[in-house]
Amino acid sequence: MEDRFVETALRLQQNGHNCAQAAVCAFAPLLPCEERTLFMLAEGFGSGFGGCEGTCGALSGAVMAISSLRSKGDPMQVTKRETYVLTKRLYDRFVEKAHSSVCKDLRGLESGIELHSCPDCVADAVRIAYGIMKEENLI
Repeated sequence: MEDRFVETALRLQQNGHNCAQAAVCAFAPLLPCEERTLFMLAEGFGSGFGGCEGTCGALSGAVMAISSLRSKGDPMQVTKRETYVLTKRLYDRFVEKAHSSVCKDLRGLESGIELHSCPDCVADAVRIAYGIMKEENLI
């Protein structure tokens, strides 16, 4: 089942979505937002926060997906702590696989050594997020 989400994310990326948009929009059928809204919200997270080469956009998109499933969307029902635990799990698993969470390091922009390609980052972020969603019975 996770392969379907990975394939969707990679197709979206090939068709012009940035890494964050591809990751979060792949989960659109499971999320409480329309795909168009997800696309718009994730736009500034591409290329490590709007081209700043910081946090990987694919990782950011995966965090958005998990957050939208875990959060109750109500300030009176505080879910931040639980969401942060899942975000940390996603982050740790992603860094273990990709060896960084920083876009410029992943792409080897300063070192000349690519640690993880953008398509690999998208695939791994989606795969890891899907696994966490299943583990936590969010889907």
